[in-house]
Amino acid sequence: MNRVHTALLACAATACAVAAAAPAAQAAVLIDSPTSTTVILTPAEASALSVGNIGGILGQLPPTFTPEAKTSLGHTLTRLAGQAAADQHSTMIIVIEGPLTGPTAVSVGVLS
Repeated sequence: MNRVHTALLACAATACAVAAAAPAAQAAVLIDSPTSTTVILTPAEASALSVGNIGGILGQLPPTFTPEAKTSLGHTLTRLAGQAAADQHSTMIIVIEGPLTGPTAVSVGVLS
């Protein structure tokens, strides 16, 4: 559990640092509920995620996911971050179901 928290904090710090360096980046919006955590990213933040190739790293974090699921999540995060970054009117949304230390599902989407 401690490794998961450390990895999540390290990735969050990296993502925040990259996003802070992005032009016109705003702070990512985090919405926490009893059953899920939602992360909402602007196009600039999605661009930082894409350019920094952080999607592959974040995809490896869920400890309950199979290796194939982790790889798929990483590819999805990277692909959709690129899509969101290409449209200045888009928003990237990541929904983590269950606790951050052992999510049951992660959904990723782009709203234009």
